[in-house]
Amino acid sequence: MPPASGAIPCQGLAATLGGLALPGVFGFTFGAEGEPGSVRCGGPPEESRIVKDLGRRPDPRGAIGSLADVMTKQPAQSEIPSKLLEWLGPKFPGITVELTVVERWARPALILRWAGFDDLLPEERFHRLFHAIPEEFYETKLRGCVWCELGGSETIDEFLKLPRSEDVAAEEPQIVRRLVSAGFFDVLAEALGSEPTAACRGDFAIVRRILAEKKFAKSALQNALLVLMRNGAYCDCEVLFNAQLVQLRTGSP
Repeated sequence: MPPASGAIPCQGLAATLGGLALPGVFGFTFGAEGEPGSVRCGGPPEESRIVKDLGRRPDPRGAIGSLADVMTKQPAQSEIPSKLLEWLGPKFPGITVELTVVERWARPALILRWAGFDDLLPEERFHRLFHAIPEEFYETKLRGCVWCELGGSETIDEFLKLPRSEDVAAEEPQIVRRLVSAGFFDVLAEALGSEPTAACRGDFAIVRRILAEKKFAKSALQNALLVLMRNGAYCDCEVLFNAQLVQLRTGSP
């Protein structure tokens, strides 16, 4: 099945990940609290999340400094938005990329807006974008930058209020039990067939369909997706292959 717009093909996805864990990535890339470059957003509670730097590298400030220099000294010549559009445009038709400084964070920010994000959770949005960008470009140009992946008419404040996987940590056991009792994992395995990666589009299309068929309300469906992502699965086939989820649903150590 061909990947949908904004999806990443699953063939070779594990190799693409390169063993890099992605827990706690919410669309921003800061250092964790207590690490160099850490940031605690001020303002209302939903804006006071500690968001971890993706690679847990020791010091993202070098990238922040170089990016700030580009913006302040040569703002009209910055290649970052145009280069990102080269890679993202074909996969996210109509996406816009803005490099700016958001006053509330006082640091460079990438505002990526795409109507296709409207029905996706923040971690889904970031995961798809991240894997469409060459790693070297991310490491040298984007590390330490704030990311906001907005839907068609979504504001930053609306984006910040969307649920993240950390929000369901306490409810995870109950959510997994409901998925198991509903036969979700068995139905998903049957739907993906003998070649799950070939049937997967790099998104949660089949997962969403199955949960809707099993009468999961919108909030329950979102919570299920958050648990899956919290445990490292970002598409249909990864739900079956992910070791953490296998342990959770089977109760094995």
